[in-house]
Amino acid sequence: MTKPKPETETPTTGLPLLRVPFPAHQINQLPRGNVMLDFVGHAALTHRLLDADSEWNWEPLAIEEGLPKLDEVGGLWIKLTVCGVTRLGYGHAGSKQGGDAVKELIGDA
Repeated sequence: MTKPKPETETPTTGLPLLRVPFPAHQINQLPRGNVMLDFVGHAALTHRLLDADSEWNWEPLAIEEGLPKLDEVGGLWIKLTVCGVTRLGYGHAGSKQGGDAVKELIGDA
């Protein structure tokens, strides 16, 4: 008989791992107006996704002429799949152009 995990044990994989708070050293701050916003950087997020599901994937919701289709305001809708669960995501790059805009679209989505 398998012994059940104590409830205080941190999950090491799968969807429960995605709910574990990030450690303080992975939380950064970004000034926005008169407030500082907490955020977790791309590298730490990607590492967490890979720990949860090494086969996670995203894809554009629509393709047009071989490229991801942007909506009427330049935003990108995606399908993100982690541990077999697919959710929609959305990203927008504001007034950014070029490679920075593409990175922000994908990262925000």
